[in-house]
Amino acid sequence: MPGKDNSFLSVVVNTKAYNSSPVLSSISFSVPKGSFISILGPSGCGKTTLLRMIAGLDNQYDGAITVDGNPINGPAHQVGIMFQEARLLGWKTVEQNIAFALPKNINPARRRQMVGHALDLVGLSSARTSWPSQISGGMERRTALARAIVNLPSLLLLDEPFSALDYANKIKLWNEIEDIHQRENLTTLLVTHDMEEALYLSDIMIFLGGNPATITQQTRVDIARPRAKFMADIGVKRTQMIAPFL
Repeated sequence: MPGKDNSFLSVVVNTKAYNSSPVLSSISFSVPKGSFISILGPSGCGKTTLLRMIAGLDNQYDGAITVDGNPINGPAHQVGIMFQEARLLGWKTVEQNIAFALPKNINPARRRQMVGHALDLVGLSSARTSWPSQISGGMERRTALARAIVNLPSLLLLDEPFSALDYANKIKLWNEIEDIHQRENLTTLLVTHDMEEALYLSDIMIFLGGNPATITQQTRVDIARPRAKFMADIGVKRTQMIAPFL
């Protein structure tokens, strides 16, 4: 794991508890700007809890989290988040759903520019005036992704955003996420239970386990990008990693 001198995201969680019951313990990692990190572990181990803490949505823990040297004490525009559900507003168009995430004090011309950039990044410019009821599940996810990046965040958090999609749509979104991650030099953190997904997207995989959950393993993914060219290598790596559990 990279040293602290070049870290962009730094996470130190000594303990996180619910109703006096520890959920996370001794979680510590730091990564440089532009890295893609995946957090993996069994259901209920605290992956989403950790992501919410990094997003500033949960401050009830012992520790410290910083992004680019700035403490995260609450939601910040430099941090974008995409949840498991698209959470689109049915009475707003695609572009209005994306613009909803922008601060109110941005002037109209700049708002249009930022929304247009986000639409271009996810390939939805032609659907900007569509209603959520008129678009597919994959397009809903891309709209949610555009909303997460419209503020031009330096850190993007993804909470199992592809879990409800079929495999073909997952692959399409993986490719789009990888492309956006590299083009925008985003530091990206993905919570997932899908090892293939993590191998496809990540530079670093962090595994949580135990009760309370701690970091049990950290693995660097040394597969060249774009990963679509190396599906066979990803399959071999996945088999090697799950073999001890079979």
